[in-house]
Amino acid sequence: MTEPVRILLVEDDEDDYLLTADSLSQCKSPVFELVWAKTGEEAIEHLQTNTFDLCLLDYLLGQENAMDVLEKLKSLSVTIPVVVLTGQADSIVDDRVMRAGAEDFLTKAEVDTPRFMRTIRYALVRREIETERLERNRIEQQNKAKDKFLAHLGHELRTPLASILGYTELLLDSPGNERINAELSTIFNNSKHLLSLLNDLLDMSRIMANKLELVPQTLNLNGFLTDLYSLMVMQASEKGLVLTVSANSLIPEYIKVDPTRLRQILINLVNNAIKFTDTGEVAINVEFDKDNDRVCFAVKDTGIGMPADKLETIFKPFEQIEDLNHANHGGAGLGLAISNE
Repeated sequence: MTEPVRILLVEDDEDDYLLTADSLSQCKSPVFELVWAKTGEEAIEHLQTNTFDLCLLDYLLGQENAMDVLEKLKSLSVTIPVVVLTGQADSIVDDRVMRAGAEDFLTKAEVDTPRFMRTIRYALVRREIETERLERNRIEQQNKAKDKFLAHLGHELRTPLASILGYTELLLDSPGNERINAELSTIFNNSKHLLSLLNDLLDMSRIMANKLELVPQTLNLNGFLTDLYSLMVMQASEKGLVLTVSANSLIPEYIKVDPTRLRQILINLVNNAIKFTDTGEVAINVEFDKDNDRVCFAVKDTGIGMPADKLETIFKPFEQIEDLNHANHGGAGLGLAISNE
């Protein structure tokens, strides 16, 4: 059921209040909930402590007028669409209240006419549009601040990680360090893991902000697959797995693609397959779809598989499926999410 539209009527004349209430009650959609305030002070108190969608404000309120109330609302940063009502049409008053922040200006004689309801609807629509605009601006500002923070964080973390990786690799290659090679390898592998997590987090942030751009280039497909195999075969061998690359059909020599992102996607898929496979093989299959003029890649493994009801879950950020032995395979659960995006 739709929530009623809450309206605050600021009116010191009971007859005018009853007339306005009767007019609003005749509207079936939307349904209005009317709250009555007799003075500007009472109206301010209501607006500071309650939520309203619209304020109907009488121009003359005893010794004060609508200008005083509008000024007070502005000073208190109370934002609400205000429609000013007056006994007689006056172009000067009309101009003054509109400049002071009112949405519209009507005579009380128009309360029981179609224009009254139309004015209310327009004021509510304008408020909704303004609310959406402010929310978009707020989100944009938050995203800018987040992007700036992540860029700074990425720089501050990448620099020391690159140094750790570089010096550790030098120590591993230097003679005389054989007795601490195991410890150095642990440092090197954990640093690579941290750098990979950092890159995944930054990529996911760019994707969510719609700032990850693809840069298509002409790519030698055979050379690309050879490099990919060379990069991943050692990781597979360390687990006793066989890594294969095959093509079910004649594939084109060159394709148009963003090579960096394609490499990232396939590495994520192959890495995930190796991670969850204990015995057997991981196979990369390439096929050319002539009908749609595209190259299709498939990564298969002889791992534990997964329940059918979890197939969508694995492509969500920070989601992982535990295997049958509840082993901890590490990672932040971002690789497949990034590949899917």
